[in-house]
Amino acid sequence: AAYEAALSGAQERWQSGDYAASLARLRGAERDLLSGAFFASLRRSAEAQLGLDLMPAEHWRPARLFLLLGGVNALYLVMLLGRALFRRLTRGKAGRFPAKRAVAASLVVLFAAWGYAAGRAQAGRGAVLHAGPAYEVPETQPREAALFKEGTPVTVRTRGGSWLYAEAENGDQGWVPREQAVIY
Repeated sequence: AAYEAALSGAQERWQSGDYAASLARLRGAERDLLSGAFFASLRRSAEAQLGLDLMPAEHWRPARLFLLLGGVNALYLVMLLGRALFRRLTRGKAGRFPAKRAVAASLVVLFAAWGYAAGRAQAGRGAVLHAGPAYEVPETQPREAALFKEGTPVTVRTRGGSWLYAEAENGDQGWVPREQAVIY
């Protein structure tokens, strides 16, 4: 369902001429969904049509997948501990505790927590820009620092009122009006 929603949303925005919003939808799906590789090829094709070649890919970090993985392994860890406690109470002796399994499950839980946190931290920091200038300071009549092409992916470093500080992979950076960016 999320796959189809992302795909149809990107197609609708592309057909209406809102290329930045379409690319933002594709980049968000590329980062967050299990079918991210499919969205990466679509995004590269769409960016090539706009003259944006060799743009960096999103880092695949589906936060929900890591949350599910951590939850399943945490449940397994609780079951291991419960089994050991049950054996101790019913037999009067501890029995063998599966320490290797518990350590492995704990490591998976820690890895999943890290992946979930990294995925959540990345959400909302990416944006695709509409064509327009970036400025050195967020003012009404500032000096231009860079000129972004339609569909340029950026990382949002900070937000201030109606302005965003955007940084592209090629080193272009500056303050852009919030309405110039489509955050995903």
